[in-house]
Amino acid sequence: GGSRIHGCFLNEMLVDRANLFIAPIFAGSEGVSLASGLKKVERKDSAVRLVRVRTRKYGEDLMLSGDVVYPGEGGTS
Repeated sequence: GGSRIHGCFLNEMLVDRANLFIAPIFAGSEGVSLASGLKKVERKDSAVRLVRVRTRKYGEDLMLSGDVVYPGEGGTS
């Protein structure tokens, strides 16, 4: 499904920008994975992250938009 594709694209560093939606619900331990198969992160500085993050509200949901930065790329906040 989608989370597997997201993980593959992130592992291959093919994502430049991302929009993440947060809904005010608790899906439980069996909730939907954002990016399955993504490489394990040992330290915070080795994680893929968003920079220049912007937010927008859609009803009760929140969208985070930002540029994707891969470990070792630097990026600015």
